[in-house]
Amino acid sequence: MRNERILGGFLAASLVLFSGCSRYDETALATVRKNRNDLMICVEQAFARNPNAKGEVELAFEIFPDGSVHRFAVLKNETGDLLLADCIRDKAPLWKFPAPPSGRPEQFRYRMNVHT
Repeated sequence: MRNERILGGFLAASLVLFSGCSRYDETALATVRKNRNDLMICVEQAFARNPNAKGEVELAFEIFPDGSVHRFAVLKNETGDLLLADCIRDKAPLWKFPAPPSGRPEQFRYRMNVHT
């Protein structure tokens, strides 16, 4: 399932789930939206370093049954800005998600396109 969302004038994002529980899709997306400012800070810092930074960034999450981020990775960073990935890696694992209704860990990927 893929849900396209606009997060601001320069950041478009989509949620790509590969977990077995599609009911968690909107819940995961709502949590990412709630933490949107973390992503915006990282992207704004990337633009300050390079105003022409653009490309797809793909994040992977594994959420434990208690809602904590168990595993996190930046799978793709086409912007060429390694510090952007580092910034996101510092922030996203601290996010708290609602407990998955399945009672099992849930995995999902989140893609965003960074552009001016």
